[in-house]
Order: sequence, then structure tokens, then C-alpha cells
Amino acid sequence: MAEKLTWGYEDVEPDPTEALKLFRQSADLGFSDALIRIGQLHQQGKGTVRDPSAALKTYLAAATAGNFVALAFLAKLLSAPIWKGQMPFESASSRSWRPTPSMPS
Repeated sequence: MAEKLTWGYEDVEPDPTEALKLFRQSADLGFSDALIRIGQLHQQGKGTVRDPSAALKTYLAAATAGNFVALAFLAKLLSAPIWKGQMPFESASSRSWRPTPSMPS
């Protein structure tokens, strides 16, 4: 249902705010794909304020959970011109992130 609310199809009106709530519930239950969707909503400013840093954090969380698709979203976000020469890794926790042994490096 969250996907339908995000994009609005099959006679469901788009409601990204409600979709974000559902994706957060899914993420809390351990569904790492939901973290990717939360990141997309933050990155695009749908249902929430546009916040590339929040998108970065959720993509990192998905990657840390072992979701290799999140690495593609990270690469796309980090290659965007939004950072204007700044390093997006402002916090110590994001600077220290490294792939876990169970993830391909």
C-alpha cells in the first residue's frame, strides 16, 4: 500500500506523507527496502522536507542491513551536485561507516 500511496496508481491517490509513515513502520520491522524508499522520499522532498543528508543516512542504514541495492542509491546521491564540494559525511558516525564483512566491498 505504501508504494501505491507514494506514486499513486491503481485508483489510489498519491499521499506521500502517509506512505512515509508506512515505510517507517516497515523499516522498524526490519524491512531494509523500506529504508531505501524513505531515503527517496527525503531526497525528493515528497511527504517530508527535502533533506539529502537524511536520505544519505537512510541509504547507509539500508546498506548496513545488507541491502546491496542501497549502494546504487548511495552512489547516485553522492554523485549529485547538491553537495557543492562539501563532504556529506559531517557526523562521526557516518564517517566511520564501513561495509560489514557480510557485505561485498
